[in-house]
Amino acid sequence: TLKADVDKATRELEALNRLYNVYFQGGEDDPPRNQRKALDTLKKLEPSPLAVPARANFIDAANYDQHLEQLKHCDLVIEAISERMDWKADLYRKVAPHLGEHAIFASNTSGLSITKLSEALPEALKPRFCGIHFFNPAQVLPLVEIVRPITASNETIDRATDFVSKIGKEGVHVLDRAGFIVNALLFPYLNNAIRLLIGWFALVTTAVPPVSLTLSYWMLG
Repeated sequence: TLKADVDKATRELEALNRLYNVYFQGGEDDPPRNQRKALDTLKKLEPSPLAVPARANFIDAANYDQHLEQLKHCDLVIEAISERMDWKADLYRKVAPHLGEHAIFASNTSGLSITKLSEALPEALKPRFCGIHFFNPAQVLPLVEIVRPITASNETIDRATDFVSKIGKEGVHVLDRAGFIVNALLFPYLNNAIRLLIGWFALVTTAVPPVSLTLSYWMLG
């Protein structure tokens, strides 16, 4: 209904008004020109990657070498670097000393073990670490996987769930396992699609229409 849509948009805007986002990138550039250029571009893109382009004003640019102290003011810090376990572990060791004592630390990984990632963190931070996995494009897709490692506290999961709800997303809880939920379902589907093609049971031109028409999937690329 229209009222439900308006209420959802209002909750999302109110939540964002309370957020102070820090966009970190490596390097010693001060001011961080590359990050600021990216943020300026973000405001100009059509269609906008953001529901409201002006929300880019809530994002501040920073780098890992000079501005990590800004993290002490954050209630929630989400890591979203490349899917390399060793890179993430190095970053966690660098970031952990600068987090507030009540801050939640989360990874946006789409499938790496949250429990394994937590091994790079100090013991005091492990109960406040979880997965918060957005789907791309995050401004369009409503689902967020909230991944619970064996080390996470109930309070951490509750706060992560509350955050996801306040920004207008649909959170789903999942225990820490390979692929979580969505990718655990997706990868067998992709593997079977490849087997069909390898075995000449179907061609791309004949397989795509029935899949797209019955499952509402579309062809990318």
